Amino acid sequence: MIIYYDNGKNGIFRSYFRENGLEYHQPYRNLTGFEAAQVKGLNLVLPFGLMYRPLPELPDKEDVIVFDTKIRPRYLRKISSFYSGRRLIYWLWNPVRDKKQLDRVPKTFEIWTYSGRDARKYHLKQNHQFYFDSLVKKYSAAFGKTAGIRKYVFAGRNKGREPQLKDLEARLMEAGASCCLYIEQDRRWGGYTREPVLPYPELIRLIGESDGLLDIYTDPEAGYSLRVMEALFFDKKLITNNRLITGEDFYREENIFVIGESAMSLAEFIERPLCPVSEKIKRKYLLSSWLSDFGER
Repeated sequence: MIIYYDNGKNGIFRSYFRENGLEYHQPYRNLTGFEAAQVKGLNLVLPFGLMYRPLPELPDKEDVIVFDTKIRPRYLRKISSFYSGRRLIYWLWNPVRDKKQLDRVPKTFEIWTYSGRDARKYHLKQNHQFYFDSLVKKYSAAFGKTAGIRKYVFAGRNKGREPQLKDLEARLMEAGASCCLYIEQDRRWGGYTREPVLPYPELIRLIGESDGLLDIYTDPEAGYSLRVMEALFFDKKLITNNRLITGEDFYREENIFVIGESAMSLAEFIERPLCPVSEKIKRKYLLSSWLSDFGER
């Protein structure tokens, strides 16, 4: 079973888990107003039954994988108690903030991460990033190869990346390409209004209409994002500042331009045709393979 917090932005992911035959559990009840403040990080304590949905009974020997997004320690303790004796996995789908974050996870959980750096630094188990089998089946054939319109897309939180993205946009335009930047402004108390969140199906549509994706990190050594998986499975080019990606089995210099590292110019990269990546390699990064790669307890 997958336990994943539907934060409204990627809430559609729950349907993708179910489409791939997985039991999905949304931990929080429908939260508004005062209740939502608890999830947003204020030090307010609500009765457990008001905050959380009841945990479901599961078939014997079914593992429980808890994604790290907005899951509080007391809920992890509840899961540990309710599913005593089962294999419990805490999946870090984000970079580790600090060791205190890990210390709050009960010892009954195995802690796994997608980040090679975090795995080495904190002595964690590592599994690869993944993408949804059902989305690949639904969209990959329809998208085909690059659209040939020299359009590159970015969608994500600002996180201080806007100046770098604007600079990259100018470089792309100079090289004869266009750029679509959907920058969601960071939430600030007393600051400017947050941009509307781009629904994931809309992002998929933009990807289908583009030649490639922009994937810019504030911490390029933390691991790689879903943009990498989308580029891989939908046969799109990728422009990134993640230098570690050159060591991956799906890396092809014709497909992935690493800022400050690639031997060719950006204009040359845009003109080069894609180099096919084998289906055997792609299958390694599907959700079904990700599940298998946790291995046995």
